[in-house]
Parts: sequence; C-alpha cells; structure tokens
Amino acid sequence: MEYSEFDRKIGELRRRVTELSSRSTGAEIRRDDVLPEVIEELMNTLEELEVADEELRQQNEELAAARQTAEAERHRYQELFEFAPDGYLVTNAAHIILEANRGASALLNVTQKFLIGKPLVLFLAKGERKSFLARLSRHAQVDRVENWEVRMQPRRGAVFYAAITATAIGDQQGVLTGVRWLIRDISKRKKAEDEAKQARAYAESIVETVREPLLVLNADLRVVSANRAFYKTFRVSEEETINRLVSDLGSGQWNIPKLQELLKDILSNRTHFEDFEVENTFTGIGRRVMVLNGRQIYRKSVGAGTILLAIDDITERKKAQEQLRAEKEFSEHLINSSVDGILAFDREFRYTVWNPGMERISGVSKEKALGRCAFDVFPFLKETEEDKYFAKTLAGETNLTSDRPYLVPETGRQGFFAAHYSPLFNVLGEIVGGLAVVRDTTDRNLAEETIRKALEESRKHSEEASALLRSSHSILEHQDFEKAARAIFESCRSLVGATGGYIGLLSEDGTQNEVVFLEAGGMPCNVDPSAPMPIRGLRGQAYSSGKTVYENNFPESTWTTFLPPGHAKLENVLFAPLLLDGNTVGIIGLANKPGGFTVDDARLAAAFADHAAIAMRNSLYLRALSGSEERYRLLSESLDATVRKKVAELQQAESLASIGRMVSVVAHEIRNPLQNIRMGVDTIRKELNENKSRQEILNEIDYGITSLNRIIEDLLEHSRPVALERLRWPLRDIVKQALTTVTSKIQGFAVHLELDQEGAEIVVDAGKIVQVLANLLSNATEAMSQGGDIWIRSGFKECAGTRTLSVSITDSGCGISEENLEHAQQPFFTTKTKGTGLGLSICKKIVEAHNGSMNIRSKINEGTTVEIILPV
Repeated sequence: MEYSEFDRKIGELRRRVTELSSRSTGAEIRRDDVLPEVIEELMNTLEELEVADEELRQQNEELAAARQTAEAERHRYQELFEFAPDGYLVTNAAHIILEANRGASALLNVTQKFLIGKPLVLFLAKGERKSFLARLSRHAQVDRVENWEVRMQPRRGAVFYAAITATAIGDQQGVLTGVRWLIRDISKRKKAEDEAKQARAYAESIVETVREPLLVLNADLRVVSANRAFYKTFRVSEEETINRLVSDLGSGQWNIPKLQELLKDILSNRTHFEDFEVENTFTGIGRRVMVLNGRQIYRKSVGAGTILLAIDDITERKKAQEQLRAEKEFSEHLINSSVDGILAFDREFRYTVWNPGMERISGVSKEKALGRCAFDVFPFLKETEEDKYFAKTLAGETNLTSDRPYLVPETGRQGFFAAHYSPLFNVLGEIVGGLAVVRDTTDRNLAEETIRKALEESRKHSEEASALLRSSHSILEHQDFEKAARAIFESCRSLVGATGGYIGLLSEDGTQNEVVFLEAGGMPCNVDPSAPMPIRGLRGQAYSSGKTVYENNFPESTWTTFLPPGHAKLENVLFAPLLLDGNTVGIIGLANKPGGFTVDDARLAAAFADHAAIAMRNSLYLRALSGSEERYRLLSESLDATVRKKVAELQQAESLASIGRMVSVVAHEIRNPLQNIRMGVDTIRKELNENKSRQEILNEIDYGITSLNRIIEDLLEHSRPVALERLRWPLRDIVKQALTTVTSKIQGFAVHLELDQEGAEIVVDAGKIVQVLANLLSNATEAMSQGGDIWIRSGFKECAGTRTLSVSITDSGCGISEENLEHAQQPFFTTKTKGTGLGLSICKKIVEAHNGSMNIRSKINEGTTVEIILPV
C-alpha cells in the first residue's frame, strides 16, 4: 500500500468517525452519554497513527538513502551486499535480474543462481504486475529513488507485503541502464496496522466508561452536552446545564476572562490548551481546584465550531502535593542542619543527596558529588571494601561501621569516619537506593591516639622515674661508692637497653680513666679491666666538654683506632660525664644498644651520671665526716625527699598533660550538641514571637549556652599548648590595646599609668600579653565592687645578667586571704560565684611560655598586686 493510499484511508477513517459522531447526536443528549470522550480518544488514536505513518515514511526514506549509498560503493562493499539482512537486487533496463543477495534469495524462497536472468515481475503477485510495470515506465528517471509497497509471490510459499526502494542508474549520457532494488518484508507492519485498528475499537469501548467530567460547547460557548461524571461531580441537573453559556453555569464560577479567551482562541485558530488551573468555590461541593483541557472537535450534527472541555478535580492532589512539599522542605532543613554528613544513593550507586555536613567532612561540593557514582568520586571506597556496605544496603540490610579510613584525592583530606547505612523504599516497598549518616571520627581517633601516646609516654616516664628512684635509693643503701655505682649503672643500663658498659673515675693526675667496674654484656674481651685507660677519643670529648656524647656507627668511625687489641666488639657507644662542682670527675660508658642510642638515652644517662656523682660526693663526705652520722642521716633524708618530690612533680605533670588532652577532646564533643541546642532555641523563638514568658525562658537557655561556650573556650585555651608568634612591639601599644579590650569594664575606675621607657620595644607575642593584661585588669575591677583605683606600672632591670621587664597591675580592692593566695594560680580554683577558675592559670601558662614568671601579693582590704616578669 502506498503512503498516499494509507493517508487517504486515515482521512476516510476520520470522516467516518465524524459521521458516526453526527449520527449519534440527537436533539437531546442522554444524561449518561459519554460519546464525546470516545470521540476525543478516537481523535487521539488517529493522531498517533498519523505520527506512526510519518515515522514509517522517514524510516523508509533512510533505508532508501542507505540502499543508494550501498549500490554506489558496490565494488567496495560486495560482502556487505551479500550478507545484508534485507533483499537486494540489481536489474537491467528491462528489469531482468542481474545480481541478487542471500536476503533476496531467502525472501523469494529460491536460490541466488535461479534468480539471475529472471524478470522481476515474475515474483510479484498477479494483481500487482500490471500496475508495477506502469509505474516503472512513468518514473524511469536516472538517479531517481522510488518507494512503494507491493505484494510479492515467492517461488514456494504465501504472498507477503514488501516495501520496495528502487534507484534508477544510467550511463554517462543519462540513459537508463539498470535499477537497484531494496526489498523488505513488511508483513509484520501490516499486521501491526490491523492490530492498531482493533486497538482503536478497544479504545472506543474504554472511553465509554471514563469518569472524567466532560462538556461539549458550540461556537457560542453554550453547553451542547455533558457526561454523567460532570453532573455527578458538580451536583447539577441536565436542565441547569444544557444550552446554557459556560460562563453562567452554577453561580458564575466559570465566568473567568482567561478561560473565555482560551475557548475563543480554540475556535478562531483551531488550537487547543492544556492544564489551565481554576481555583474557586463551587456550589454544593465547596472550594475546589480544577484543571481544564480544551480541544476543537468536529461533530456533523453540531458543526465545525465545537469544543470538547475536559475537567479534572485535582483538589486532593494539590493538598497532597503541598503537604509533600512542606514535608520535603522540613526534611531538607533537617538534612542541611545536621552536624553529621547525610548522603543518599540510587541503585547505580549515584549520589542523590549530599548535605553541607558531607561537604565539610569530605571537602567535595554538592555540585561535584550529585549524579556521580560514589566509587568514581571516592575510589578509596573500593580499596577499603566499603562498597560492600553499599551493596548490602541495596540488598535490604542495615549496617553500622566505625573507624573506617578515608582519603579524598581531589582535596587531599584523610582521616576516619563512622557510618550508618539503611535502605530507601518507594511506595511499593521496593528498594530504590540507600541512605547513610556519616560522622567524621578523625578528631576522636587522633584524641584517642594522643591519649594512648600520652599514656605510653607516662608509662615510659614512670619507668624512668622508678629507675631513677631505685638509683637514688642505691645512694642511700650503699656507703661504698663501688656498690652504689654498680647499682646505679645497672638501673641505667636496664632502662636505656644497652648490653654492656662501665663506670670509671678520673685519676689523680687527670690523665687516666680508672675503671671502677666493667660489664662486658656477654661479649668476649681480653683487655685487663685494671689496665689504665688514657683519656682520648670519644671518651676524651665527654671529659673535656662535660656533655654526654654517643656514636651509633662505631665500627665505621675514627674512634676504633683507640681500641686496644682483644677489646670487645663495639657497635655503638655512649659516654656520660660525672660532674662535681662543674668539673668532670668520672664517666659512665654504655655500649651495644640494639637499634642505637637516642637523645632521650643521652638525657637519662646524664641523670644517672648525676646520681653516680652524688654517690661519689656522698662517699667522699662519708669518709670525711665518718663521725657525723646525724648529718649523714639528714642529708640522706633530704636527698630522698627531694627525689620523691621531683618524681611526684613529674608524675603530676604527666597526669595534668593527659587530663588537658582529655579536656580538649571533651570540649570539642560538647560543642556540637550545644550548637544543635542553640539552633533549636532559635527555631522555637520564631514560633513564640508574642509569648513573653516563654521568650524569657529561651533567653535563660541562650544565656546558659553562652556561659557553657565560654567555659569550653577557657578549657580549650588551658588544654592547648601555647604557641607564640614573637614580634617587636612598643610597650605602650600593648598596654593601650589591653585597656581598649576592657573599656566597658574599667568605666568608673581611676586608671593610673606609670610606665618606664614606654616607647621601648620588647619581643613578645603581643596578642597573648594583651590577653594576660586584660584578664588581670578584669579581675581588678571585679575586686572593687564600689569603684576604686588601678595602677599599671612597668620597669626594666638587670637580673643575673639578663635584662627583664616588670609589669604590675595593682588595685585597691578587697584583697586575697593568705590561704587562698597559695592556690590562686592553680587551675579551676576560684572564689567567685561564677567562672571556671582558669583565668590566672591561663595567664601563668602564657607568661611561662615567654620564659617569664608571675607573682601575686595581696592583703585583705588593702588590695592586690599581680606582677609579671618577662625577659626582654
């Protein structure tokens, strides 16, 4: 069938539908009449067929072009011609077959050899041959492409419909020499057209049961007919509807200028409109939202100017959409406000949700993450097998992970995270993706690692302290220097990890190192320990410099030349001098530590060398003062108390360091919930604009949050090590900045400045010193509730060869008792009703970080002076 014939039949079908519409329309329309919507559906079906026809036409044209290209390049694409799925033929001017491919052989059910030399018309159905030849004679123009449909008759088998594309070819003079033919079996398409007709009939039966309200309007916009759904929806009768202007229906709810304009435009321009939304109060059904669709139709009984108006009540849908929008906004607010990272992914592992928390954790923006596969954005997910949890989530499992490592190549961020994975379902209960709540645990892990290292360091220091304590006890336990020295050496060797060594003393003439005892550590040694040991080599350096020295590659050093024959093999050595009154009187030697000696080993060896020197001094004192037992006992007790005090101070310092690191972690963990509480208070405050009593409660909560934040800041400030940025600053600028910082607090107080050389520059961290002075000025104002005087004094002086600056702040306030003055600089001590007690402690840390000191003098009811002394 030709396309023109197909188009003609579609037009005939359209006329028959119109005639059917005309016949089915009488003077009156029954209340249950649904024919207009049937006509609408038929019209839609016809339009779809027309679109399908156009698509088929385009496909045939594309195939014709492909056929023409293939024929023109035949000598290059013979194999393509032979094995093409469609039938290809080449005939001469008399339409005798010259070439045929396998596809043509299969279609016509004969061999390729049989086809050669046969007339093409031989394989056409008998009813097609005459018209086929007539058409060829009319259009035998070179390079012209013809497309038509014919019925073909195979050698054996049933007739089938074929789409033929023919291209006429000629010689250089334009004389026809042959035709190229493309033959396709379109029986299936013909079958589809028959099925489409059946589908059209089926659609007509469906339209009969449609529940959408419909109106048919004439050219005057009067109602010609309405379906049962219209009467039922709007609760009106046929008498109230038929032959009435659409603008007069009900109580004038349809009298809408824009609607009138759209309807008239349909009639004048033969257009249509869709999804015109109307919101109004309709009699009997209340406030509703309707969506209108209008289209011109043809009805023989009415005429061309007829409009089909479809009405859809979307009130409940709008409510649901509004509720869904509100819920979506609320969900997005929660997601975007979350401190934790929140993400979602679909079944292809593409990110569909990426909140600010994830941006903060990963450093990857929302724009760069959404729509991309998780494993492309973060390759580490597969490297660490985190992708398995994604897959388990899509399988319906809920999983928790913790301490998972991450590395973002794009931003270079790395650390650890914990995640909670759960599946996402649609309304049908199908899993459509996954949700993950991610928390960055890097700081916590680092804090735990810091605490672990601190504990390890504390254990190490505890071992050092225990070894030093044992060493100090040996001084008291052994009056004989050799026994005490052996015990001190064993404590030192065991703690440091050396295998051998000795303790030696300087000879009276100062040229030899006389061995007190020697421990070879299991190494063979043929040297007589009592033989003199000249002071030379690395040992000589320790004697001459009075400092600990070590060499970890002894066999490759120049010191090996000083070893006598038969000496034990040395891999590494360390020498720590024994010092009395600044003079080297002996030495501790250590050797062969696995892994070599370190700076810490040198420090520890020096401490044990000091013990050995004390033991030596003690031994000398005992020999010199053998009759003074009481003095010896007091000296021993003093030494023991001093050692115990130092050990206790060391242990307390390590404990405070661990507590400080713990405080830093806890303070960081408290901040996040405080931020959430503040956000919640802000949200509630917006909802309670006019409720003053509850606003006051919220203000109290807000004040409490601010106080907690201030305490956290103090805790963090106290727990952090003080990092200084030293620069040159004039003294007066630092003092003026401190006064500016507390301007509001010192109002009403008399401030006196007595600055010595106020223009002199000092090298300090100005910001930190301003913080100290501002804190001390604030304390001074709090000590004078009724006002008073504040003096700020400064002076430069020389102390032990060092030039120092003294800055003091004096108030005329209530003063501090002697009992409280002892604890004033300790952390967390305070006599105030509010405050953390960390102010003076933080000031002390800052001053000591500058290698300075802070002193407090005070008397009850006479005022307080706080003096800081800084090296210039």
